[in-house]
Amino acid sequence: MTPGRLGLSLALAAVCLLLVGLLVRLQGPVAEAAVRPAVGSPARLPADPAAVDPPAPADRSDYAVIVERPLYQPDRRPYAPPVAAALPIPAPQAPPPPAIRGYVVVGIMVSGERRLAWVKAPAASSPAKIAEGDVVQGWRVKQIAADRVTFEAGTAEHVLEMKRRNAPPAGAR
Repeated sequence: MTPGRLGLSLALAAVCLLLVGLLVRLQGPVAEAAVRPAVGSPARLPADPAAVDPPAPADRSDYAVIVERPLYQPDRRPYAPPVAAALPIPAPQAPPPPAIRGYVVVGIMVSGERRLAWVKAPAASSPAKIAEGDVVQGWRVKQIAADRVTFEAGTAEHVLEMKRRNAPPAGAR
């Protein structure tokens, strides 16, 4: 280290020691600070806790501003839940008509796109011819298959299967 730098370092060290000494004098003796009781320490409380007056209840109007201007809302306005859009109420569905009881599928004809069925009502003397889309006692003919007729009313379905009177021999087609 050069003699110029050594002198500068000693001068700075002396200034620092002077500042520390000045701060200690301004603060006062350290021993006094250790003897002084802290604010609210047990040394200042009365011996009888019942003799202490309870704090006065806070007035709610003092806190109204907290509700009116909430701290954690970005716009400082009270929280308002989002308004839900009104959902459309579905129209009540009519109950399905009574089941088709006593009806018998007498015959079914399926030829390409053309599908017909002959259904006999319980009190009828002869069967009636129906096609897909026709309505029988409030039931719409949904599908005519090779062995059954499917009716629908709303979400309800009813299936009439064709009964075979004379089954073909086991090997015949």
